[in-house]
Amino acid sequence: MSVPELLTPRLRLRPLTRADVDPLHELLSDPDAARFLPFPVTRELVRDHVEELLTADNPEGMGSYSWEDRETGEFVGHGDLRPCPETGDGRVEMGWYLLRKHQGLGLATEAARAVLDHAYRTVGLDQVIALVHEENEPSVRIARRLGFVPESRGTYYGGPHILFTRPADPAAH
Repeated sequence: MSVPELLTPRLRLRPLTRADVDPLHELLSDPDAARFLPFPVTRELVRDHVEELLTADNPEGMGSYSWEDRETGEFVGHGDLRPCPETGDGRVEMGWYLLRKHQGLGLATEAARAVLDHAYRTVGLDQVIALVHEENEPSVRIARRLGFVPESRGTYYGGPHILFTRPADPAAH
């Protein structure tokens, strides 16, 4: 099973597909997003990354999402819930990216809350981590708003990141 579709008041989070290469390329090649990545973003790199995400052997209920506006069907962002490839300790990481024109509306927080709820209630995780580039202030604020707390700092994904952790809410089980 891939990740299930999740609905929020404004968003539809659906499993990533190969058809998402172009909108994901638009998202990741935006200068605001690209400045936190350690490599130039090309369409070929995004295509290969999508293929890698789609063929990953993730645990049940985990994987990658495309976020769409529920009213228009427009692609607004992307996120993941999957074992972290960077920490090497088996912990599960979530991440989020939002197109610039949709930022500042609370959509990333709304989507991430839905993924966290799924992670704790459906998948049964005890903890989720988020690796946030230390200069990415909007994402640092989102992590804190979601109840993540900083655990450590280190080099992840080719740059300086804060490793945030968030334990499951006791009421979530």
